[in-house]
Amino acid sequence: MSAVIEQAAPTDIADLRQLYYAVYGPHYPTALGTDPAEMSRLIRDPHTLWLVARCPRTGALAGSAAIHGEAGTRIGRLEGLAVHPDQRGSGLAGRLTEALCSATLDAGTLDSVYATVRTVSAGPQRVVARHGFRPLGILPNAVDLGSRESLALYARHSPGVLDRRVPVAEVPALLAPLLRTAGASLGISYADARPTAPTPLPAGPAAAPLEVIEAPAFVRRRFHAHFPDGGRWFYPLHTPNILLTPADGDFEVYAYLNRTGGYCALVAAHPDPAAAARVAGAGHPYPHPRRGRLRRGPRAPRTPRRAVRLRRPGLHRRGRVPGHAPGRGRLPRLRGDVPHHRAHRLPRRGRRPAAPTLPRFLCVGLGVGASALT
Repeated sequence: MSAVIEQAAPTDIADLRQLYYAVYGPHYPTALGTDPAEMSRLIRDPHTLWLVARCPRTGALAGSAAIHGEAGTRIGRLEGLAVHPDQRGSGLAGRLTEALCSATLDAGTLDSVYATVRTVSAGPQRVVARHGFRPLGILPNAVDLGSRESLALYARHSPGVLDRRVPVAEVPALLAPLLRTAGASLGISYADARPTAPTPLPAGPAAAPLEVIEAPAFVRRRFHAHFPDGGRWFYPLHTPNILLTPADGDFEVYAYLNRTGGYCALVAAHPDPAAAARVAGAGHPYPHPRRGRLRRGPRAPRTPRRAVRLRRPGLHRRGRVPGHAPGRGRLPRLRGDVPHHRAHRLPRRGRRPAAPTLPRFLCVGLGVGASALT
């Protein structure tokens, strides 16, 4: 019996969480399938269309998918596509994808919808490619689903939207190969686009250490005050939740940090990317997306582990209960017993730790953004 596709309701949240757990296990990296509060917000969001496939006989959920948009833009993101393992091979993923695109792209609500799909198997790519999505790129090691995986980037456009695009007169030389590849996939010629050299960074004093502000509501308010127009965002459909800024407030870099998925996306820089690009190589800490600690560039001097190791009272130095034979009564060593992270280790006496640095993807991203927007 064919599943019935309908719009998701708040009463479906518990069943949706069970569905995503059945498909992805405990490693699903987005709040769409794990956080009840965020799921409730998305279901009620007027810019999000969330569809579910339901068994007409039992009422159980067999599949789910959503297209999420934002006010002020005509771009959407296909996300949360999941089909219960018992329903795989039934064509349900394709039905959900086509139903969403018909209600948004074909109806004229959105101009473009993009999707990131897994590359561990060809199935997810075949689903979107079969329904009008075209490959545009790859995101290496983009997400952590139990192990680090790369994602493929696909997009589908509403009829006639590519004919109305603004011509690309020039492009940073670093991006020219990517533009040619995307043009070949879309059937568009960018032969007239002129490659330009990167804009030299303005001379100035060395940047001060960065402060990382992780207060999502404050960052969101400040971001929308500086960027009411979505056209100045680097990365659409990602609302920033962290802010990087020096002590003097000379610039602000807004980013979206996903600790569960283990990735960070630059969204925008104020007043412009060139001001923020000066920090490249100046040495600043940045939050590690998985552990919430500060990762550093040049490795700080190591300290012998015994100098900072903390142990529970009553445990043998090798983790065994006194009086028990080796191999018996061994207690598991908990993460809290020993500070494993390098950021918690103390520097050797008389030596200062090396200066932390911005990650390469931040430096490159800011440099490309500066040359593209200035």
